Amino acid sequence: VPQRCPSAARVPLECQEQLGRLCLRLLCQGVLRAWERDFAQALGSGLCDRCSAVPEPSGGAAQSSTARLLQQLYPGLAFALRCLP
Repeated sequence: VPQRCPSAARVPLECQEQLGRLCLRLLCQGVLRAWERDFAQALGSGLCDRCSAVPEPSGGAAQSSTARLLQQLYPGLAFALRCLP
């Protein structure tokens, strides 16, 4: 039976900065890959919906599915930009 990782891993002080940079880099790479995938999906959806607006069920402003997909890109992109030095 494999041992479980302790709740707080012990990292030597001299390695903490490098480990932090590595974690941030991996996180930002994941955000970038997701952004590229979702952006390509949004671009492709423009061919299907022809940017015709559809009313929001919650009573919000009408928008196309392409616009909705593009709006969903911003939180991940904003996060990655905030992480830049």
